[in-house]
Amino acid sequence: MNTEKENRPLLRPAVGEEDFASFREKGLYYADKTGYLNPLLEDTHRLMLLRPRRFGKTLMLSTLRHFLELNYDNPGDTARQQELFRGLQVLEDRWFCDKHMGQHPVLSLSFRNVDGLTFDEAYERLAGVICGLVKDFLWLDGPQLSKYERDPLHSIADQDYMRTSDARVDAEFSLSFLSRLLVERFGESHRTVILVDDFDVPLRNAAAHGYYRQMSILLGGMFGSVVKTNSDIEKVILAGCLMNTDGEFLEPINNMEEETVLAQSSSLSAAFGFTPEEAKAMFEYCGFGNCYDTARSRFGFYSIGGQELLCPWDICSYIDELSRTEDTCSLNPGPYWAMTGSRRIIAEQMPHLTTEDSERIGELISGKNVRLEADIGIRYNSLSGDCLNSYMFWDILLHAGYLTLAGRESYNEVNVRIPNEAITGYFRREIESYYEGTVSDEFRTSAVSFTEALLSGDMRKANISLDDLFRGFVALGEPGSEDSGGSCWHEFMERVLSAAGSDISNLRFGNGSGPADITFSSADGSKTAVIGIECVPDARNWLDDLLGHAVKKSEENGYAGAFGNECTGSVLLCGIAFRNRDCAVAIRELHSDSGQK
Repeated sequence: MNTEKENRPLLRPAVGEEDFASFREKGLYYADKTGYLNPLLEDTHRLMLLRPRRFGKTLMLSTLRHFLELNYDNPGDTARQQELFRGLQVLEDRWFCDKHMGQHPVLSLSFRNVDGLTFDEAYERLAGVICGLVKDFLWLDGPQLSKYERDPLHSIADQDYMRTSDARVDAEFSLSFLSRLLVERFGESHRTVILVDDFDVPLRNAAAHGYYRQMSILLGGMFGSVVKTNSDIEKVILAGCLMNTDGEFLEPINNMEEETVLAQSSSLSAAFGFTPEEAKAMFEYCGFGNCYDTARSRFGFYSIGGQELLCPWDICSYIDELSRTEDTCSLNPGPYWAMTGSRRIIAEQMPHLTTEDSERIGELISGKNVRLEADIGIRYNSLSGDCLNSYMFWDILLHAGYLTLAGRESYNEVNVRIPNEAITGYFRREIESYYEGTVSDEFRTSAVSFTEALLSGDMRKANISLDDLFRGFVALGEPGSEDSGGSCWHEFMERVLSAAGSDISNLRFGNGSGPADITFSSADGSKTAVIGIECVPDARNWLDDLLGHAVKKSEENGYAGAFGNECTGSVLLCGIAFRNRDCAVAIRELHSDSGQK
């Protein structure tokens, strides 16, 4: 037991807590990120913040809100901020505090739950978010408002009205309209700040459900009305995971500054995520200093803007679990971040991998870096359907946090790696689940097709099936293995034939005790396939030659004699040749009682 833990109150990190005021009022451990409020506010651009989920974006927006928000009943009163931010870095910057602390109306929204199978359903949820915001500002109504201001204010706060199609123009201009009313009330020295969390969620959901264009036009108009030159607004910050590069959305907001995971250098790099020093200090404060090295080994580092960072969700979840465990030394930290995603992107993409994709994944799992052409964003209108194109697949993995930068060859050409051991384990589990059929049956269906072709002597079908299977095959091997897929036939064949399951019988893999590399029979035992395999990765050898070697190997080892007497039906003598990612099959049918046909 940790006696230091027992003798002091444990102010452990709050897993899932996203409100800055709650952190401070409850006395929860808070890694001080308030030093980044100045660069967030003083940069003259409207800002788009893009980081993987669970990296602290929501908490940072909450921190901004509590720091900036005007006391609407008593403008100029900053007692609330002085209390909440006592002892934190930002109060040391007196000039910045005098200029911004408690000086701005803040419009804060989250689009996290804006979803629906149709545009109408999603719009109703969006309208609900807007109505909820505007209702908080109905106190703006008064004699100073004209009829042309009062009526729209109450209309936008009316949920029944806002759900109608006639209200969509009002929704589009709601933030701009409310900002103007606030400046009219408090003056130009108190311009509005707009904070939108999970701004990309409605677009991702719309792309998935087939109403992307309608949603992108609506949100493009809404954000465009506040991002363009607007004297009523001090700052606009949109926070999310993925940037949309489609023109319908991007063109209305084309003067935003993007802060992405591809940033080469940035004053905001460490504003999201924990630096090694911050994570170590947290472990030591909570009484688990001896567990920091385990966390560092398990959760590794992301690299953003040249800064090494750990995911806050992983660190806080591990410390929280340590605080609930008697024997902390035996606790094996889980894949906390990796298990928070709702989409199983690796398993979903497995049936559609190209040869290059599968080789890249194998190299990444073995601990290597791979080179990609990366963009700062993706095209959301290509997200619909089950299959992503190769570029989209890799861009999502990088921006969503499954990969991180390992170096840069040029502006768009980068080297990437899997950030840490926990996510490597996630890759392996997703691939295992696909091959074991727990996610989909594509692999099993193709495997059965291949075995049926072998047993029926259909060489053309066998070659097509084997090529399709091997092209997208990801070799897992052992962690740290040098072999990422070129000579992985043994693992590949085990996966294929095991996936065929009850459609075959008497499956045996060569282990030195018999002449064949692999044998199996049909489910009823009437046919047996005897497979000799030749695998020579030397590119100087042609595949046809290797195939001939495999067949010759089968003949020379006397497979016909060895298995002819065991089988009541026919025996299929098969040669399979592998060279890197090329493969081919030859089949010769034997009589069970008289040798070669």
